[in-house]
Amino acid sequence: MSKKTGYQFCGGNDHATNPNRRDFLSVGAMGGLGLGLTLGDFLSLEAQAAGEDWKDVAKQSKPGKAKNIINIFLPGGSAHQESWDPKYLSPAEYRGPLGTVKTNTGERFSENLKNTAKVADKLTVIRSMTHGEAAHERGTHNMMTGIRPSPAVIFPSIGSIVSHEFGPRKSLPPYVAIPSQSRNGG
Repeated sequence: MSKKTGYQFCGGNDHATNPNRRDFLSVGAMGGLGLGLTLGDFLSLEAQAAGEDWKDVAKQSKPGKAKNIINIFLPGGSAHQESWDPKYLSPAEYRGPLGTVKTNTGERFSENLKNTAKVADKLTVIRSMTHGEAAHERGTHNMMTGIRPSPAVIFPSIGSIVSHEFGPRKSLPPYVAIPSQSRNGG
């Protein structure tokens, strides 16, 4: 990609946030030799060798300020590239038909989310969540409970756990799921 866009996938000197081609090839060669390192493992080892420690970074972070959460989970909803994660730098066949709008944080949302883009600094959009399940129902259960589905035990959802730990606030219920998520945990 051109440097004018500010987006560059490979190259540069910051290997942790901008791995270069050699990093990818090194990790691939290690995997081929049976060492089984992922790129994340490799970069972590590289950071440790440089004397960097994630615990130092964790000490500098501040605790969250959120008192409430609204989890917008839209099974069967619009595709991610037509809502929260438009692939505006990708070729047209991957982007989809919609344009993008810049948010107040500099990220891009679909043009359908113009009003939401104005309050993006109040949101957390998770674009990296994934699961290893083959079926959507099993994957949803895994994402909502943090546990792979089991026919023997039914685990509560994240909302149920949070409401159990923190209890109700004033006259509001601590957790509401619309529609019911009982088939996916909780």
